[in-house]
This record gives sequence, C-alpha cells and structure tokens, in this order.
Amino acid sequence: MNINNDDDDLQSANCIVTGIDLCRVDRIRKIVERHGDIFLERVYTSAERDYCLNKISWARHFAARFAAKEAVAKMLGSGVTMAGFLNVEVVNKTSGKPKLVLRGRAKEIAESLGVSSVDISITHEKEYAVAIAVGIIQRLGC
Repeated sequence: MNINNDDDDLQSANCIVTGIDLCRVDRIRKIVERHGDIFLERVYTSAERDYCLNKISWARHFAARFAAKEAVAKMLGSGVTMAGFLNVEVVNKTSGKPKLVLRGRAKEIAESLGVSSVDISITHEKEYAVAIAVGIIQRLGC
C-alpha cells in the first residue's frame, strides 16, 4: 500500500468511503420536547424509537442515531434529505454493536456507488454524540 495515495495505486484498489457527524445531545432533546412524535416519526423508525425511549438517557441515544444517519448521508454524498432519514436505520446486534440497515433511496444510492458493505461506529456522552460510517466499494478504479 502506498501511503502517498498516488493515483496509479488507487486505480487498482478497492475504495473506502466515509462520513462522520457530531450532534449535540441537548439539540435533539429540545427538538423532541418541542415537536414530539412529529419529529420522532419523521426521523426514526419504530424500532429506533422503541430502543431509545426505553433508555434512561434517551436523548443521547436519539442523538447518536441522528449522527449515524447524517454520517451515512455524508458517506453516500447525498445529504440526508436525499437518502431519507427513515431509509437509514441503526439496529443493535445481540452483542450491542450498532449495525446499519439501508432501505429505499439510501440503498439505491449505495448500490449505484458500488458500496458492497457498510459499518457504523457511534459513541455518546453527556453533551455530544458522534458517528462514523464506513463503506467499502469493491471494484477496480473506484
């Protein structure tokens, strides 16, 4: 691997696409308090709502999932309104590790880019939530 990222090396390699987002927990808390179910139903799937609302620090979990959706949109280069909030879902494996499920327009965009797999890492603390999305494009010259 050439750490200088010369174009010649990239023409014969698979590619990684990334997106990252930072979200203030208090911002999401205030939006939920102000708009309630209208906001929650536009942004989060029923499984995401159930998961987050069953947590003591529900706003942190909503903020983390919001950051994940934004990170995925950035990874896809589409913006979240293009991909659709509900088309990007964060579920948890039995181990607790978050997993992405892409549907509809988000899945179509990923497929058109040649993204063959996606992964997400999220973290949150009192004030902020952060997510990074990583996609693998398995084709030459990407």
